[in-house]
Amino acid sequence: MWACLNSEESPLSIVKTSMHSDDIVAVDRWGNMAVICHSINCLMWGKTAIVVDGVSISDSASFLKKQMAATRPGDQVENPVEIGILAKAGAPVIAWASMGIGLHYQSTQTLLNIIEFGMNMEDAVNAPNLLAPISPADNPMSVTLRVVEGVFDQDILEACGFQFEPVSKEKIRFAQGLWVGVAKDPQTGELTAISPPYTNGWSVAN
Repeated sequence: MWACLNSEESPLSIVKTSMHSDDIVAVDRWGNMAVICHSINCLMWGKTAIVVDGVSISDSASFLKKQMAATRPGDQVENPVEIGILAKAGAPVIAWASMGIGLHYQSTQTLLNIIEFGMNMEDAVNAPNLLAPISPADNPMSVTLRVVEGVFDQDILEACGFQFEPVSKEKIRFAQGLWVGVAKDPQTGELTAISPPYTNGWSVAN
């Protein structure tokens, strides 16, 4: 099994190219699904993280101050990772995972598109979506919503009554949530794999 996973012929060989965090979702021929996420949860990779005796120590405390303040001595800081498996009639149908600064927003929107609006996985991920909002340091209650430039009709944005900031596709890397998924149709056995449209994810279904 390990020889197969490490083989250059395996689709999983692409994992070797990763230099940062990884979400991996998988399904086998029998429909069993697995999801894992590995991340140091670092804001400035390679600049503010340090390595002590081979152990990476990230700068997470610089942007998780509220979570750390709410953590009692001896407890772990709340884990923000989002992974899951969607089941239908007791059988797993979609394994998914998300990461990035907008992971909560992307996960919520994608799952709503699939569960509530009946979209297939690819359409759900490619649908117009909100990016992580921003607030000024001196007024955290004032929220500006961010959207990918050109994906929403301007009339719709103005009718919402919120402040919006368009972000170009080239500059959304640190505003978006990254959502990956793999699905197996319980009736046909057809496999579908998707990765985020604006970044360097890989998807393989065979």
